[in-house]
Amino acid sequence: MQTPNLNKRLNDLIKEFIRKIEFQASVDKTNATGTFRKSFTGKLVGNTVSISSPVKYVKNVDEGLDLRKEGDIPNVRKIAEWAKLKGLRPYRKLKNGVKFSKITKNTMRSMAIGISMAIKNKGTIKRYQYNGSDIFNRVITSMEKKIGLDISEGFSADLREELRKLVKQHDNVN
Repeated sequence: MQTPNLNKRLNDLIKEFIRKIEFQASVDKTNATGTFRKSFTGKLVGNTVSISSPVKYVKNVDEGLDLRKEGDIPNVRKIAEWAKLKGLRPYRKLKNGVKFSKITKNTMRSMAIGISMAIKNKGTIKRYQYNGSDIFNRVITSMEKKIGLDISEGFSADLREELRKLVKQHDNVN
């Protein structure tokens, strides 16, 4: 059975899901460089929806970092780039407060190493208790009713068309 109506509905849902992920990343403030937010693509293969991203840290943003896994510390160069885009500045702790350091390549690298070690030891995204933002489940939950309705309506339209064809064929035979 051909399913053009279902396919159209699924393609529309892919576009809407990606739009909502992009919006939610902005709301969650998990988009400092924009790389995460702009990285999602979707496609429909048969009746299977596939959403993907080439960004390696997508899972860490969504689920948090698995601290039980052994491995390298997060990429210091990318953290330095992120920190620069966020406007973070290196500082030194003093007895009675902090003093911002002069921004140099070395002080930015030192700060990035410190952030990298903190990520390795604690995890990502403090405001989510280092557990990740759970962005995908939240977006899917917000779309659950629409997903069910759109899939049902699309499949129903295709089924009605198929039944009309069968009835027409049957009438032509008799």
